[in-house]
Amino acid sequence: MKGIFLDNSRFFYSSETNTIINSEFKDIYENFIPKRKVEIEDIEVSETIIQSKVKNLSQITFEVTQECNLECKYCAYSSQRYFYQRTPSAQSLSFETGRKVLNYIKKIIDGRSNREFAIGFYGGEPLLKYQLIKQMVTYAKNIFKDWELLFTMTTNGTLLTEEIIRFLIDHSFYLHVSLDGPEENHDAKRVFSNGNGSFQQVMKNLNKIKEINEEYFKKIFLNPTISKDLSFEKTVDFFRYNELVKRLPQRYSYVSEKDNDYYRHFPFDQQTFRQSVRNFYESVLEKKRKKIELLPIEFNRIDQREKLDSYLKNKHFLTTAGTCFFDNRLFIDAYGRFHICEKVNQSNPIGSAESGYNFSRMKQILKEFSEVIKAHCLECDVNCFCERCFATFAKDGRFEMDHEYCKNRKKILENMLNDFIQLKREGII
Repeated sequence: MKGIFLDNSRFFYSSETNTIINSEFKDIYENFIPKRKVEIEDIEVSETIIQSKVKNLSQITFEVTQECNLECKYCAYSSQRYFYQRTPSAQSLSFETGRKVLNYIKKIIDGRSNREFAIGFYGGEPLLKYQLIKQMVTYAKNIFKDWELLFTMTTNGTLLTEEIIRFLIDHSFYLHVSLDGPEENHDAKRVFSNGNGSFQQVMKNLNKIKEINEEYFKKIFLNPTISKDLSFEKTVDFFRYNELVKRLPQRYSYVSEKDNDYYRHFPFDQQTFRQSVRNFYESVLEKKRKKIELLPIEFNRIDQREKLDSYLKNKHFLTTAGTCFFDNRLFIDAYGRFHICEKVNQSNPIGSAESGYNFSRMKQILKEFSEVIKAHCLECDVNCFCERCFATFAKDGRFEMDHEYCKNRKKILENMLNDFIQLKREGII
């Protein structure tokens, strides 16, 4: 039976059935595998199916400009350290291109019953094109009159004037602000072109939003990016104890180690970093045991383990893995080209503002991705848990298995399964 021994071999995770069992019963359980085995589903996707899927599109995101007023040291666009990303550019979206896209997407999704739709603004730094965003919002509201429109924006937070803040509040924007922790950590990476840090400006503007409308402020979503060469403990302490931001919703991410040489320029000790993360998890677990309310940064850490319950109920594995069918997001770059989403590098375009979706190319992309999954993932011990999507394996116009990613992901999931067993045993989840 394929799988992984867990919790000092007291339990066994069977990848064939996506089940955790007591190791004592492993041999007996093997007799039940045919009845509980995870089914592999190889889906043949046609252009017609893809066309029907995109009618359920939930969000489009406009890259309103590729310009930025910061030169963050880990940014995939502002540095030369990333292998499959574009180089810095002054290109910006035109209103005419944005208008064409909105008209085209409205025509595609208009017949559906779900009348909720999100429109996002991205950069570069989107607020460098504030006037364009105002035009786009006005136009979108005009053509989507009987829809429930949701507007979102990801910003570095440095350009939030009172006028802009009131505009965002008036149009109920879901605002995502990049804030990497304490001044020492934030300013080590998130800098202006002259090398000065941006922390003070961001905090000043967050305070400004709170003064103008405290209820709106409480809904701001923070996006901390963790660079592993900086103190993880200081970042955690900041989001635990800073009175202004500690209760704001947030989800942190790490600077990626794949498809770049970032950490060659900013080396770190892997063992020390992992121990810091582990210590943080143990401290969150202790709060859980004592039934102390978790703060957003703490909840995120335990939430990942709790979600494993739902993953264990899955008895199907699609050869399209965890990727979307182009029905989740659409990303429009500053040139008007269509891309799968903002997380996928821009070497796999799927259409344009001028010609619309390229359904033939979309089918080919899905097929190529599926072939990678079939070649490498079907025998993996943790394939029912892994969140692969187009972005995971996208290279320069192709998809390619990243074995280092898989190795690291498997180790992470093995640790999470051990934690899951502990949480279950203690009755915490």
